[in-house]
Amino acid sequence: MLPGEMPFDARALTALDFPRVRDALAERSATSLGAERARALVPTDDAGRIALELNEVEDALFGVSLSLGGIQDIRELHARAQEGRILAGQELLNAAYSLDGAMTVKRAIHANSRGPLRDVADGLGDHSELVRRVLQSLDREGSVRDDASPRLRDLRKRIEPLRGRIREKLAATLEKWSDVLQEHIVTIRRDRYVLPVLASRVGTVQGIIVDASATGQTYFVEPAAVTQLNNELTRLILDEEAEVRRILTELSGLFAADADVPMTLVTVGELDLIAAKARLARDWRLNRPEAAPDGVYDLREARHPLIENPVPNDIALGDTKLLLITGPNMGGKTATLKTLG
Repeated sequence: MLPGEMPFDARALTALDFPRVRDALAERSATSLGAERARALVPTDDAGRIALELNEVEDALFGVSLSLGGIQDIRELHARAQEGRILAGQELLNAAYSLDGAMTVKRAIHANSRGPLRDVADGLGDHSELVRRVLQSLDREGSVRDDASPRLRDLRKRIEPLRGRIREKLAATLEKWSDVLQEHIVTIRRDRYVLPVLASRVGTVQGIIVDASATGQTYFVEPAAVTQLNNELTRLILDEEAEVRRILTELSGLFAADADVPMTLVTVGELDLIAAKARLARDWRLNRPEAAPDGVYDLREARHPLIENPVPNDIALGDTKLLLITGPNMGGKTATLKTLG
């Protein structure tokens, strides 16, 4: 339990519908990080902390419009990167977009905050170098871009023309082998360009059997005329895959080395919870509460926020030490007690 938290009995919180309030906050969270914090909330009796949190909510209501949608929980990705794992391009892209979103929120807070949220926003780190490198290296689908490195650009420039040369040679072979083919097509098996030859005629052609159909009726044969070209293509593709892996390894290492990521994500969760409180305040038309010293309560037209079309009640306790509420079933006795609670 954190300092300042009240040792509330869980049954008492349930009786006051506090879990439903937490759920209402979680539903209004824009991120899973905020929803997680909302569901972990407990009451506090720390007056300074209460005042600070109310000031933060007012800043979100009247100062900064907190836009946190699209920021993902990338804690597991960061942990995997720190273990030395190589993240996929889409995973790195998700991390970059999330961190870029956090930096955008920080700029918005410093431009528009009335004050309280600026201290919270200081927990959002500067991830601009990581974001820049990832977005320069990956396209929108998370694939490594041709210009991610000079070597990758060179390899890909050589691969496509080579594919064209192989297809041209095989197109000529199609005519020569037309009477032994199952189908008049060029296809790819095991990353090599081949022709589909009838199993009964495979002994009449010069080439390497690369694969067979499930029925055994067709063999996929690489004509001898393209073997050397296919070998060259395989070598280039392996080199390309190695270069892509090197780039993803480098980006994963940069992500792992960014020590500010954990604090940024904690802060995103905190800001999202504040934004959810502001949305709840609007939806439920809530007012900022005033402190009730020495158990003196003066509630005017108080209503229970979880009851549809509630009947407002005035409740005064202080000089009156005891209030006896009577009435029929479903008359609002419990709702009044919960409202005060």
